[in-house]
Amino acid sequence: MGSVPRFPWPINYFARLRTTQVNTLFKNVADKERVAFAPLAEETGHLFDNNPELFAQDKFHPNDKGYATWASVINRELKKLLQSHTSGI
Repeated sequence: MGSVPRFPWPINYFARLRTTQVNTLFKNVADKERVAFAPLAEETGHLFDNNPELFAQDKFHPNDKGYATWASVINRELKKLLQSHTSGI
């Protein structure tokens, strides 16, 4: 959320901080419950920083390019999940 062009400074600073805090909680729960977690902000946040061509016209949501940027992280996590389930069969 710290990369969202709609959020001016200092709101984007606090949004980034809060995203990090919430994602840490989600990651801990995902690890505990043994569910997949795709670290989108951690791995792609730097790509969204000051890169408006990854955002939709509302300057909040990703556009097709932005979602495609996330897709590689999501696909990798899904692949790991599927491999872990099929290896136990």
